[in-house]
Amino acid sequence: MKTWKIRSSNHAAAKVLADALGLPLPLARILASRGYATPEQASAFLYAEMKDLSRPFQLPNLGAAVDIIAEALQAKKRIAIYGDYDVDGICAATLMREAFSWLDTDVRIYIPSRLKEGYGMNAQALDTLLAEGVELVITVDNGIASRELIAEYKKKGLSFIVTDHHQLPPALPECVVVNPLLSASVLTAGFAAAAPRIFSPWVCWHASRQRSTTIFISVSSSISSPSPPLQTSCHSWMTTASSCAKACA
Repeated sequence: MKTWKIRSSNHAAAKVLADALGLPLPLARILASRGYATPEQASAFLYAEMKDLSRPFQLPNLGAAVDIIAEALQAKKRIAIYGDYDVDGICAATLMREAFSWLDTDVRIYIPSRLKEGYGMNAQALDTLLAEGVELVITVDNGIASRELIAEYKKKGLSFIVTDHHQLPPALPECVVVNPLLSASVLTAGFAAAAPRIFSPWVCWHASRQRSTTIFISVSSSISSPSPPLQTSCHSWMTTASSCAKACA
């Protein structure tokens, strides 16, 4: 049986939050225990605007990833997005596929079976992608721990971009890795849990700029607006999940 341990909180601060923002007291206590001790801090967290969020350009190695994708688009290489079966992995894969579709580029989504394949990349899946003519694999929400597998399949002709937000292993994969944990300044900017969702649409936008293509990208509310601004439309998670189901069919 699980034992729940409730983190201690400032009850006085929680009461202030509840009264000022009209929040249920349990929610106010959670916010206070997580460091949102003033109404201003709690309001900024609960009702964040695009302008308040960090810029994706701070992510380490973003430029190198963009160059690889731009080259692959120019050469009309077959691209696969290797996602994950959880919420952020599915949403990240779907957003990236949508971004590529606005570049008139068809990409393959691969979501491993949770029961049959487990988490992360595996040899059988990469063999399947190779047989389909895939040349570039972009991981979302996985890949940081796949150093040996990536090295093996690079010898077979695959190129890789890893986008992940999980803990860094002692040795990184020998490919371009986009992970907020590579930079302390990026971590403090609040990228730790949202790297795949932030990264996926914007690298395609940058790649499209290198192709002199004008596009408008629809992104999740995890993403801040760059300069020059894009026309931004926020989809609901339900719409995103529905799109992914169609993409993976």
